[in-house]
Amino acid sequence: MSVRRKALDRIVETTIYLQTESRRLAREQCERLGITATQLSIVDRMVAAKLVAREQSPDDRRVWRIRLTGDGKAIAKRIQIAPWDILRAAVMALPAVELDQLVTTLVKVADNVEKMIAKETR
Repeated sequence: MSVRRKALDRIVETTIYLQTESRRLAREQCERLGITATQLSIVDRMVAAKLVAREQSPDDRRVWRIRLTGDGKAIAKRIQIAPWDILRAAVMALPAVELDQLVTTLVKVADNVEKMIAKETR
């Protein structure tokens, strides 16, 4: 297995770990805050729980905006997203040149993913 392949596997494994850990921490925090993970992630239930408000755009009736309510803001401030904080700190610790290269590369990856999804939905 090539060095590049090993590095990519490590990146994918780390990403999966961070996502899994994020879900676990979100469940724990939801229990502590008295809300469900579904309420935290599904708009209709968040509206019903008065965590967000849905507002129609005055410029385009097809567009709906979601904003946090006072209760939603209070919960958002108390929720800690440790895995993302860890990843952000690790990325920000890179030398500036390497960070710029990483961002440039990941933007290209995101662009390719969006193109692939757009192609599939046609």
